Amino acid sequence: MLTNKFSRMKNKLISKGISKSLLLIIIILFFTLTSLNAFAQTSLIGCTELNKEENYKLDAAVITSNTCFFITSNNIEFDCQFLPILGFGSGTGISVINASNVTLRNCALAGFDFAIDINNSNVNLESSLIINNSKGVVTYGFSSLNTSSNSFLNNSINLENTNPFVNIKALNNWWGTNVSSEIENTVVGNVTFVPFLNFDLHSDNDRDTILRFEDNCPNDFN
Repeated sequence: MLTNKFSRMKNKLISKGISKSLLLIIIILFFTLTSLNAFAQTSLIGCTELNKEENYKLDAAVITSNTCFFITSNNIEFDCQFLPILGFGSGTGISVINASNVTLRNCALAGFDFAIDINNSNVNLESSLIINNSKGVVTYGFSSLNTSSNSFLNNSINLENTNPFVNIKALNNWWGTNVSSEIENTVVGNVTFVPFLNFDLHSDNDRDTILRFEDNCPNDFN
């Protein structure tokens, strides 16, 4: 779509006799403004619905007794910036409903009935901490989940897939243990969790305030 829009603009300018040097300047400005718009983020400071195809960031910690964030549009990136989203043992931290290409990044969710529920949606979950919830992530219907570098800790159920006909591949995460049978006890339904991380990348074992794979363990994966 962007390429077609650019081509139409270029042909129109050429037809009007615009010089090549001026055309080059216009091209540079066009792509600069397009890039800036692509990286712009909408700031959030409280629970709300994310219903536009935009990039969002959380700019304040949130405490709620209800479901906090509803995501109902495609092509959304939500960066929680590790600001805590806290519940009182009920509700859902982030609910994704009938949406595709949703990315949740740097989220820290605790104290909910469900930290994240995914309803007929495609979600990427990256570098997040899911801790002290009744259930960490629950998927419904024909959902897909791609994961990377998340920590699931002290949830009664870390991940539940309610559709036996869909395989959820929750790979490359820390599940509170590096014993496969113990992880399996906290995962419900048709879920693949291997390979998994051998350590909690959100901890700081050497207390140098650096949270890195190399910081805690030389062997990243099992």
